[in-house]
Amino acid sequence: MVHGNPTWSFAWRAYIRELSSDHRVIAVDHVGCGFSDKPADYPYCLDQHAKNLLALVDHLGLNQITLCGHDWGGAIGMTAATRRPTQFSRFILANTAAFRSGKIPLRISVCRTPILGAMGVRGLNLFSIAAMRMAVADSSRLSAAARTGYLAPYDNWEHRVAIHRFVQDIPLRPSHPSYQTLLDTENGLAQFTGHPVLLTWGE
Repeated sequence: MVHGNPTWSFAWRAYIRELSSDHRVIAVDHVGCGFSDKPADYPYCLDQHAKNLLALVDHLGLNQITLCGHDWGGAIGMTAATRRPTQFSRFILANTAAFRSGKIPLRISVCRTPILGAMGVRGLNLFSIAAMRMAVADSSRLSAAARTGYLAPYDNWEHRVAIHRFVQDIPLRPSHPSYQTLLDTENGLAQFTGHPVLLTWGE
């Protein structure tokens, strides 16, 4: 299970409880997220996150993987899968992306600006707070405990570095470092046309 931004493996807690009785369930925290280390000087990019995921796959000797990916975690997971197609058997992707786009919502665009973005995302934690409000149609369904859980790892400027870098890593132009990586992923998806895939998208 591969989370997106600005969440962490906590997002999968209900699925873990439900599935772990008869499946081996592995939920990762990307570098900079959740319980993982949060180094300031680190290549927080799509390629590196995919390499990290494959390193975990190798370390655990995983095969016949059912990949569950949410948000940018879907792009990370599918990038990893296109590089090791024989080790992945099924895909569940929620609110994800795997294709290049020339524009993004204004609220995300603002978060990418050099000074204002850093202050909003890392200083005030506005990206995480806004994401929680937007994630559910009825915000009252998200308990105070769940809100606390989602925000817990991101309690100061230093601990929000990955949230900001994830936003900055969305490739909009060919000159962006992650543009080619996402293009390679997009082109590699055709090799999974015979695999079971569940795509979900919240409204």
